[in-house]
Amino acid sequence: ENLIENAISKLEAKQLDLIVANDISALDAGFESETNRVALISPDGTKETLPLMQKSEVAEKVIEKVIQWF
Repeated sequence: ENLIENAISKLEAKQLDLIVANDISALDAGFESETNRVALISPDGTKETLPLMQKSEVAEKVIEKVIQWF
């Protein structure tokens, strides 16, 4: 519930550089699944919503995002 809004609040409160909002409400994503549907949110408000993908692919996207900063 309120996934993006809650993620933005946590990002700001903890002064994070990036937060990965993981939608676990769908039956095809989350803890009991091999897939996830996430949004990558930066402090400047940039949001990149990723489609349903394998968890290993999500990890690659997060790593790519971190590498872009360096």
